[in-house]
Amino acid sequence: MSETATVAQLIAHRVFTPAGGGLADIDGATAVRPLLLDAVRRAERLRRAGVRTGDRMAVTLAGRPWRSIAVDYLACAWIGAVAVLINDERLLRLVDGPVGRFDEHLTRSRPSRGATGRARPAPDDPLDIVFSSGTTGVPKPAVFHHRDWPFRPSGTAGSAVVHCGIPFGTSTGVHGILLRHLAVGALSAAAKDPAQVPDLVERFGCRELVVTPYALRKLLAAGLPPAASSRITTVKVVAGPLSEQLASAAMDAFPAARIFSIYGATELGAAIFTRLAKRGESDVLGVPSPGTKARIVDDHGGVAPPGTVGEIQVSHHAGDPAPAGRSWIGTGDLGYLDERGRVHLVGRAKEIVFLPGGRAVLTEIEERLSGRPYIKDCAVAAIDGAGGWDGLGACVVLGDGGGEPEAFAAVAGIGPPISRVRVVSAIPRTPVGKPIRAELWRLLTAPEAVEVPARG
Repeated sequence: MSETATVAQLIAHRVFTPAGGGLADIDGATAVRPLLLDAVRRAERLRRAGVRTGDRMAVTLAGRPWRSIAVDYLACAWIGAVAVLINDERLLRLVDGPVGRFDEHLTRSRPSRGATGRARPAPDDPLDIVFSSGTTGVPKPAVFHHRDWPFRPSGTAGSAVVHCGIPFGTSTGVHGILLRHLAVGALSAAAKDPAQVPDLVERFGCRELVVTPYALRKLLAAGLPPAASSRITTVKVVAGPLSEQLASAAMDAFPAARIFSIYGATELGAAIFTRLAKRGESDVLGVPSPGTKARIVDDHGGVAPPGTVGEIQVSHHAGDPAPAGRSWIGTGDLGYLDERGRVHLVGRAKEIVFLPGGRAVLTEIEERLSGRPYIKDCAVAAIDGAGGWDGLGACVVLGDGGGEPEAFAAVAGIGPPISRVRVVSAIPRTPVGKPIRAELWRLLTAPEAVEVPARG
C-alpha cells in the first residue's frame, strides 16, 4: 500500500487484507478487525442518511471510552466526512461552517443513494478538526488532511503499547496513537489512570509506554512492580518538555528502557523533534524529524544565529525533501540552535517571567516546588509585581498532613521568591496535564489567595 494512502485505505488494508488483520486495541479488550467493521457499518448508516464527503460531523469525547470514540471517528474517515473532535459544545462555534451530529443523522430516514457525493476521500480532503490544548484558555481549531498522515503499514502485528494521560481528542491521541498504531498493527492499550499501567503491561506483554510528563510523574510517584518496569524497553514522553529531573527518575524506574522526548504541537501536526534522553542534558529537543525544518527567529522576525534565543519556528511537509515555498509556523516556544544544529528549548514565551533577578521559567520553578514536602501537586503563574517586574504566585494541592503553614514553608527558599499562594483542591489543567495559566492567574488574584510572608 502507498505510504501516501488515505485513512480510508488504511482501514480497508486492516479489514480486508488477510496478512494485515493485526491488533490495534483501544481499551485493552477488542482487536482491530471487529472495531473497524463496526466503524464501516456505522459509516454506511451515515452515508444512507445523506452524509457526504466533506461534511463536518461532531465526535463527542466527554464520558466515552476510546473504542466508542474511535468507531465514530473512523466511520467519518471511511466516507470522507470530517470528524470534529469536541469535549465542549461551545467549541463548535469556533469551526468554520455547520457541523452535523451523529445521533441526528443515524435516526434519519434513508434517502436515495444517488445524492451522497464521492464514495471515498482523496488525499487532499480534510480528515479531522482537532482543537489545541487551550493552555491560554482560548482553544484553536486545527484542520488536518488525509495526506498529512502518510503510513507504511506492516503486514503483520505483534507489538503492544500502553499509553497513559493522552486524551483521544488531542493530535497525539488520534494521530499519534490511534492512526499510528493502526498503521503498524500494534495493540494500543489505554490506561485511564497510572495505577492501571502495570496490569496492562503484564496482561498484554507491553514493551512500550507512551506518556505525558504529568502522567509520568504520577506513575513514578505511585511506583511500579519490578516485573512491569523491567519489561518496558521504550518510554516515549509526549505533549510537554521532559526535564532533566524527570528524565533521570524515568531512567531509574525503567532500567531496561530507552527514554525518548518527543516534541510537537497540535498546530504543527507531524512536525516533531525526537531525542534520546541522557543524564545531564535537560533542554535539548534534538534535530527535526524527516520532512521538518526548524529555525530560530528574533524579535524583529529575522533568522537568529546559533546561540541566540528566539522563537522556535517549524515547517513540515509530508515526505522529504520539502517543496519550495515552505510556510513557517510559530510554536510560541523559546529556544536556540547550537553549533551542531540541535534545537534547545528555553521555555514557552508566555511562560517566561522577568524578575528583578533575571528571567525565570515557570516549569522549572514548578519542578522544584513539586519535590517539596506536603506538596501533592502545584502550578505557578505570573502575577503583577513591583516596579514593572513580574511577580510569582503558586497554586498548591497539599498532601497528607499539610495545611496553610506547610504551604508557606514549601514555597519558601526554592527561589525565586513566590509572593502569593492559594491552596486548591485541584490544579486547572488541559486534557494532557498542562496548567491553564489564565485560570491560575484568576485564582491567584482573587481575595482567597494569601500573601506569603517575606523571608527575613
